[in-house]
Amino acid sequence: MKLDNRITESERFGFQKNFQGVRIPRETLKKYGVNGAILWCVFSYYQTACGEDDFCITQEQIKKDTGLSVYAITKAVKLLKNGGSLIVKQKGFPSQNYYKIIREEKEFDLN
Repeated sequence: MKLDNRITESERFGFQKNFQGVRIPRETLKKYGVNGAILWCVFSYYQTACGEDDFCITQEQIKKDTGLSVYAITKAVKLLKNGGSLIVKQKGFPSQNYYKIIREEKEFDLN
């Protein structure tokens, strides 16, 4: 078990290398938009890499992995939070955002 839930470079590389062929239902795209669905998939992968626990990742890391702008990331996080699919907590000093995805199996097929 990792003591620190920050995403490492090797985990980020694993995401970029192995995260292909994800199918997202049309209802999910309508609910969160394309950026929200992309972010949900990225967060879901990171949460799995951290052992189903909350995880810390910076906006710069998300920007590198997804190609989304900081504004698009902020807006997508807000949509996911308001939709009840994401929990965001601030921990530590200096304060950092920790994310946790609430999975509903019927919404996303990650196989």
